[in-house]
Amino acid sequence: MNKLRTILSARRGRFGLVGIAFFLISQSAFPAEIILEETAVLKLLKQALFTGPEGRMYLASGVCYTYLEEPSVKLSSGRLFLSGHLSSRSGIVVGKDCLGVGLASDFTVSGKPAFRGNILLIEDLRVDRVEDKLTEMLKQLFIPKLPTAVQFDVRLAVEDMFHSTPGQLQPVLDAIAITRVTAENKQLVTQFDFKVRAK
Repeated sequence: MNKLRTILSARRGRFGLVGIAFFLISQSAFPAEIILEETAVLKLLKQALFTGPEGRMYLASGVCYTYLEEPSVKLSSGRLFLSGHLSSRSGIVVGKDCLGVGLASDFTVSGKPAFRGNILLIEDLRVDRVEDKLTEMLKQLFIPKLPTAVQFDVRLAVEDMFHSTPGQLQPVLDAIAITRVTAENKQLVTQFDFKVRAK
């Protein structure tokens, strides 16, 4: 069985001439795969969301604040689970003080990996664990940001790998179609069929 397995990490994958030839002889009857391990998914989330000071994600900043920190990822049971810690102080700003209450809780939210066309995305989002009084805050301020945090175009990812390949042959991606997306055994696996030619 000819199967392409690309494990994405922090570094861009690169293929030599052997890799190009492998692409060219792959039979479309067997899907290729792009595999994101939990560490790679966590890096995507950190780069997209947790960009504030000390690696935090601020949902509200200032004297009164809400932020998420210490993110971790788990891929199992067909879902992507994101856990972390939420800290908040909500109330009325008076001068340089926030007159209100401080709240803190560990949390877990999750979504189901899916695809639309060539785009991998996350849907069916829900809050799995947090203090009851903070549930609505996560639903309103955080959940809407998740779908685009892990979203990526599989066609562009494959073309990027082709373009970064040195050699005399120039591969051209004529067609690509995602067939299946799974989240099991600590891996987010995207299977796809493709047609490629060389110039």
